[in-house]
Amino acid sequence: MNRLSGRGGVVGFFDEAKHKLEEVAGRVEKFVGEARGDVAMQFEGEAHAEHGEALQEQDDAEGRTEHDKALQENRDEEQARTQAARAEHDQRKLQDPPSGDGMRRAET
Repeated sequence: MNRLSGRGGVVGFFDEAKHKLEEVAGRVEKFVGEARGDVAMQFEGEAHAEHGEALQEQDDAEGRTEHDKALQENRDEEQARTQAARAEHDQRKLQDPPSGDGMRRAET
């Protein structure tokens, strides 16, 4: 995966950190608003915290989607290899039929 795109890359890490930081900053802002009796600050802090949580959930959902795609690609590749191996095995069977009793006899 390119280091500048997608989950698991540098950008993905910093996006996750930024979203977590927004959530934590919102919680702090809400707490300070409660301590000062500032209702507007409380609501603004809660909004920031919820927005950060929503972005984190979105990141998680996108990560699961990418993970699911990668798993399906692996399954498809494995299935293709299995089918190719079966076809090769069947071709060999057609080219080399077994002897009558299932064992090859040595010529004397």
